[in-house]
Amino acid sequence: MFKAIDSLITKRFFSESYVIANELRKIALLRMITGLVIFIRFFELLISQVYLYGYSNSTILLILFLIMTVLFTIGLFTPLANVTVLILIPFLDGKLAVNTLGSTIAINLLIVMLLANAGQYYSVDRFIVSKNTAASKWITKLHSFITAMDELKLKRAYFIGVMLYALSSLFALWLHIEDPHWMNGVTIRAMFTNTFLCKHALWFRALEASVPNLLDIMSITGIIFQSCFQILMIPLLLFKFGKFFVKVWGFIFFFFSLFFLSLSYLPHLELVLWLIIFCPVTTPVHKIQILYDDRCNLCKKAMRFFKWINVNGIYDFLPVSQNHELYTRNDLTEREVKTFMVGFYNEKIFKGYDLYLLMFAKNPALCIFYPLLWLGKLTQIGPYVYKLIAQHRYKLMDSCEISFDDSLQKDEPLFVTSSNECLLKVVYTFYFICTVLFISANNSFFKYAFKNNASVMSYAAHYTKFCKRVGMEIPVVFNNKDLTMGDNFMVIKKWVNNQWQLVPVIDTMGQRLNYLGFDILLFTNHNSDMLYFGQTLKYRRALIKGVADPVAFHEEGFGRDHINFLVKYDYVSTKETGSVKYKAEVFKSNASKVTLFKQDPQRYTLTKVYEKELEYN
Repeated sequence: MFKAIDSLITKRFFSESYVIANELRKIALLRMITGLVIFIRFFELLISQVYLYGYSNSTILLILFLIMTVLFTIGLFTPLANVTVLILIPFLDGKLAVNTLGSTIAINLLIVMLLANAGQYYSVDRFIVSKNTAASKWITKLHSFITAMDELKLKRAYFIGVMLYALSSLFALWLHIEDPHWMNGVTIRAMFTNTFLCKHALWFRALEASVPNLLDIMSITGIIFQSCFQILMIPLLLFKFGKFFVKVWGFIFFFFSLFFLSLSYLPHLELVLWLIIFCPVTTPVHKIQILYDDRCNLCKKAMRFFKWINVNGIYDFLPVSQNHELYTRNDLTEREVKTFMVGFYNEKIFKGYDLYLLMFAKNPALCIFYPLLWLGKLTQIGPYVYKLIAQHRYKLMDSCEISFDDSLQKDEPLFVTSSNECLLKVVYTFYFICTVLFISANNSFFKYAFKNNASVMSYAAHYTKFCKRVGMEIPVVFNNKDLTMGDNFMVIKKWVNNQWQLVPVIDTMGQRLNYLGFDILLFTNHNSDMLYFGQTLKYRRALIKGVADPVAFHEEGFGRDHINFLVKYDYVSTKETGSVKYKAEVFKSNASKVTLFKQDPQRYTLTKVYEKELEYN
């Protein structure tokens, strides 16, 4: 079985040749990004937990989880931290009632990183191993437990990642097919004009009014492409063009999800997963040959940094003291190459700041900073600062008599030399069985055949719940219920300085607000998933039915509890004292009632259906 799957993986799905060191450097960098995103999401949950419930068992567990996330991010005991974070994410989501598809993708991503051993580079573990102490042996053994040391193991890990994602996408499409918005071709239009789901809904509403039918065309096109992406992902990967489509459409979808839709940390992790699987780091044909002054301490420190971040192996480091013939052949003087760093790329010469621009542009780990350097070039601030430092570098960092640094010429090999092959097969077999059972328990034939057998259906439900903990989930997103959430919403106001001020949860148009006034990673979750997934999302879904009798809905049950929750959260987080007056207002519209190629601006008209003042002490 393994031979057949391996043949399919290496010859069809991932037929490119991988440079293992480059791939593991890429994964290590993305490990740090992943750890940071997960840390911020759960740190927000910790703050909310402390605000509302003080220090409890959940608080202690969150603190321990954040410690393990930090260890994973910096790469200390990386495999152990990886497994711990992977296990605790779904557990904490369930305990805090903040379940989200983003956590399922997080599990997918962490599984890939575990199987690929994301701690080989850019990690404290690597630093400890380099010291060759007693601790080094234990770190090496820990990493040898499960690790990818060759191309095949790496491709297997990537294949599991894409299979888990494809499985979720396939079942999501089955739900879409049963959804009237999707089948009528208006899902994307309704989604982009939904103030609760889209960050720029008001802009899309203006576009809808100024350019009629454009959103309808975008909606139909997007639904067609997304349907192909979801149902044909695995077959498409068997062909070159199909793989290109899956890769590009995935990035387009995740880009729109990150910058337009409000999905907490889901799009961030999807982008990282796609970068790992579909963006192999190849060693370029043309390398940048860098002549550096090896008698200058500052130059050598700079070169060590560039070697450390040399993800795609594009840099070759040439000390001036050993390459007299090279620079004289190119009409360069010793004073020139020592004063301003010089490089050769594709038969062209680059000097000083221009060389730095090239080095940042050609390195995938540094290219995101290229616009800043380009701006420095445009304003001439960058070249001026570089020239100033270059001319005074001996005064800044002193010089040395040693004329050559051997460490810059040596490759950084993997520090793990063996892996547990038997354990790897157990992991792959486990996921193969889980996939088969997950498909079996969630297809239409199974549900029809056993619909009257409560015992079987109960086992299937429990198994589906278990699958969520290992990275398999049926995403219930962007359906008729979600799209209707923009129709009804509640605004909370507080009496301050003899006037009503808006509590920054939902604004007067139904859009989500950032409770702390900033949103660094664009989560758009009121600065806490406890407020979003735990409260406003559940409230919106419940309100779809409750709006038929809004008074009864808000005087008892979840509607009343939701008001009390938001009031208490604001009271505690803003450190109020004494009695504070609040007011809840509920509005209704027909925003989700979208008809293809038909404009109806009246559907956005808001009607107040409930209002209540209360005091909190």
